[in-house]
Amino acid sequence: MMIVVAAKESVEAGSRAPHEKGPKVYSTHPSLRQMEGPGFRMILNKNDHRFTATFDKKLPASKHWVGEYKKNSCSRSFNKDSESDWIGKLQDVHEWAWRKHGLGVKDVPGLALEPGMAAQTPGCKVPEDVVEALRDEMKTLPDQKKSYTKS
Repeated sequence: MMIVVAAKESVEAGSRAPHEKGPKVYSTHPSLRQMEGPGFRMILNKNDHRFTATFDKKLPASKHWVGEYKKNSCSRSFNKDSESDWIGKLQDVHEWAWRKHGLGVKDVPGLALEPGMAAQTPGCKVPEDVVEALRDEMKTLPDQKKSYTKS
């Protein structure tokens, strides 16, 4: 038995086929790249209003990663209308990522710093150019899909 499925001939302007991806809602904002280190990414989830640091899943585990550092990622939700809140949450995620990096850098291949690259101080002050770029981004974020922040 052969089943034939007819393709839809036309697609209305502005619509997309069911298999096509929509706009990205989370990504590594270009300004966050300077806060990343070898082996992990810093991500801004625009729907959830959340910063996340995610380590490469292909990296072997370090014997020094215990407790909260056994996790592959750390995320914090923020209030986009409170600059002190989103900066603080970004610092929290940055601190977790660079502490985990520091614990595993000696025994995990892939975490070694590239020549000329220096380890960052975990939870350091967010650089002003990052704050400025994210300040503009916060103004364009859509309404939060689900509230994770505590009042």
